[in-house]
Amino acid sequence: MVKTKFLYRMIIMTAVAVVSVFMLFIACGEYPVGPPEKRFTVSYSLNGGSGSTPSSRTVKAGNDFYLPSGSGFSRSGFTFGGWNTNSSGTGTNYNAGSSFTPSSNITLYARWTSTSSQSAIVLSLNTPASVSISSGTRREVRFTASTSGTYRFESSNQGSLDPTAYTALTGGNVINDDGGSGNNYMFQQTLSAGQTYTYWSGVYNNSSTGSYTVTVTLVGSSGSGIVDGGTLSYGGQNYRTVIIGGKRWMAENLNYAGSGGNVGVCYLNRADSCAKYGRLYTWAEAMNISSSYNSSTYGSGSNVQHQGICPSGWRLPNDNDWDNLVSLAGGSSTAGSKLKSQSGWWSYSGISSTDEFGFSALPGGSRTTDGSFVNVGNWGYWWSATEGDASNARHRYTDYNNSNVNSNWLNKSNGFSVRCSQD
Repeated sequence: MVKTKFLYRMIIMTAVAVVSVFMLFIACGEYPVGPPEKRFTVSYSLNGGSGSTPSSRTVKAGNDFYLPSGSGFSRSGFTFGGWNTNSSGTGTNYNAGSSFTPSSNITLYARWTSTSSQSAIVLSLNTPASVSISSGTRREVRFTASTSGTYRFESSNQGSLDPTAYTALTGGNVINDDGGSGNNYMFQQTLSAGQTYTYWSGVYNNSSTGSYTVTVTLVGSSGSGIVDGGTLSYGGQNYRTVIIGGKRWMAENLNYAGSGGNVGVCYLNRADSCAKYGRLYTWAEAMNISSSYNSSTYGSGSNVQHQGICPSGWRLPNDNDWDNLVSLAGGSSTAGSKLKSQSGWWSYSGISSTDEFGFSALPGGSRTTDGSFVNVGNWGYWWSATEGDASNARHRYTDYNNSNVNSNWLNKSNGFSVRCSQD
């Protein structure tokens, strides 16, 4: 009996000790009591406005709260219009004071609406139509298309425009024309004859400087498929560009020899070949990296975003970019006929080139790894930024007697043409 009571006492004392230790761990925060709660932080930016920026708010996942009302915010010439997930106003809008449930850490930007009381500008002339707008003024522009087609809306003096106030409506293809005159800001929109398109112009910030100009130009008649992307100036040469599937492409092969004049070669080392077909570059030259990477791994990956030898704001297209272009042109079996220039290729019975998108691919030929020049006039090859291994990189090619555009891995020391693209 005594032994039994002693055993009971020991069991009770042990249980009490275990519970005490357990509670001590919890009190010290060292005992795992379950997964931590997920929380998200919402921060704010007045986005050019003044006032007291609201404090950040951290909430549990799945919980909502009310967004700041904007009381006390101000910006000259504008009124507060709520919040947006992008500083340019192109993200998702949320009304001031509305309920908001974050799904990640996020910054919300104040959205501003112009208070300009000036009347709308109406442009209904045959293009090009333009109007001069006073500095410091944001104006509504209404344009009525005279014919069906794709139109380019362009504002001069981009460097002095307020990007948060310059808005292309849904469906407009926004382009930042880095190489155009005045570094213009522009976008494209397809309209039917008689259709009116309304948008807000930018704001020329420096009120002591001159006005800016809004211009509307017809760049592609309905059904032509060609959307002019404007002119790109680079390395002392002007290049045509086109818009295909929302991406801007050079419509000519690159002919840039670098700042030292020794990057790439002309076919047969003849200047007239460079003038017609552009230069031929090794993969390392196209990527603008050390020539040692023609025989070693650079590690660019499959979907690399790499400027390479292209101008600022542009890049050497990767394999996915080429895939998308070929897909837009009907797939690899027919893209060649739609992307090749209508002239400059050796003729072949049954094969025609429509140049449907204005890409104007030319047969620049290649320089092989032993320095020989081959296939000008009947084959065209273009590098991508996608690397396969130490020796090979991805390229695209097409030829005079096929409608195809094909891809392959070839030695990086080959000399191929380059086309640059801009997102």
